[in-house]
Amino acid sequence: MVSIPMKVLFCDPENTQNNFYIFTKFLRKKGIDASLVIESGSKVPEVHRPYWHDTWLKDPASSPEWLHYMEFPLFIPYRHPLDYIAKQRRLLNFVRDYDIIACSGFTPIWIRWARKPFIFFSFGADLDQLAVQGWAGIPSYTSTLREKRLVHFLIQRHLTGSLRKASAIVLSPYQIETATRLGLKNLRFLPHIIDTDLFKPMDYQERQQEKEKMREKLKCDLIFFNPSRQIWTDRAIADCKGNDKLFRAFAKFLFATRKQAKLVVIEKGWDLDASKKLVNELGITDHVVWTSPITKPEMRRFYNIADMVFDQFVLGVLALVSVESMACGTATFSYVAQAPKGLFYPEMPPMVNVNTEDEIFRGMCQFDENENMRNELGEKCQKWVRQYCHPDVAIDKYVELFEEVLRTTRKSKSRI
Repeated sequence: MVSIPMKVLFCDPENTQNNFYIFTKFLRKKGIDASLVIESGSKVPEVHRPYWHDTWLKDPASSPEWLHYMEFPLFIPYRHPLDYIAKQRRLLNFVRDYDIIACSGFTPIWIRWARKPFIFFSFGADLDQLAVQGWAGIPSYTSTLREKRLVHFLIQRHLTGSLRKASAIVLSPYQIETATRLGLKNLRFLPHIIDTDLFKPMDYQERQQEKEKMREKLKCDLIFFNPSRQIWTDRAIADCKGNDKLFRAFAKFLFATRKQAKLVVIEKGWDLDASKKLVNELGITDHVVWTSPITKPEMRRFYNIADMVFDQFVLGVLALVSVESMACGTATFSYVAQAPKGLFYPEMPPMVNVNTEDEIFRGMCQFDENENMRNELGEKCQKWVRQYCHPDVAIDKYVELFEEVLRTTRKSKSRI
């Protein structure tokens, strides 16, 4: 139940993983006046566009009135300062009609001047990459060139200073130490919001038919799926996925079991070429199927078809891929570290929690031998997601935080 009328603006030039689009969509279903503004240019990858989730939005005429496109200033006014100032001014004029702003990425650098309470969402490794490293992108962007070092320093300095003005910081448990070191306050954890109308198990008969079709197409009797980005060559990179552990474990599995298994991998990530080279070196080229990035509806299909889904094995964070896969009732492998009480879900997700190459290998062998065990785990995973990440449940946590921030802000203003 919403106790405070509010206008909420989600603001993220890249609309990372369509998170803000989903949040806005379900807040509006809750009766809250929420809007989303994202970058209008071609700089945003297609996978972050709203139509990647709701494919009917591919037609511009279908865009809802609450979805706005604008040009965002880039990072800091280091180059082209007049263009930066003009874009910042237009955005500041746009946000002034809202009561509270939710943002991510570099947005706090300029949103702090809106004189509105704002909440920063650290998606993935945003906090680590931007506020600590001062950059986000391919590793080559961390060049030792003096100019780039200066830009990284300025981004880090400006963003950290801006985040200290945030009304709250929403982050992953592993980022608490970093946030505390940076002097950030009011650290919060919020549950994932999963579109369970999309990410759900297929009808049993349909699921079996789709599995058999894909097994016949791939000429295999077991399908593994790894949709995570390929990032693993540099463990110091905050967004490292540890895909190499999966490839090595899969090679061991093939050698040990002699199974006709195929690993379907999406072609994305900084280390894609390195991954293909490793697969070749391991001698498993014929068992790895590379596919182009696919829309969310197609992801749901692959989650359902797969016998096991593999996410990431370094950070110890519950990532979106894992939660989507669990929502589809599929046995899911990932690494989730223990978190401080109150800064994670009440109970750990019932996934196959593995960190090392050997643990992944042993998990593959264990769940390969027993299909009923895979199905039982899938049912537990789906039940967990519906209990903690269903929009009807999770969205209330967001509303509670927004209301708390607005109450605090209005109380502070009344004292002036």
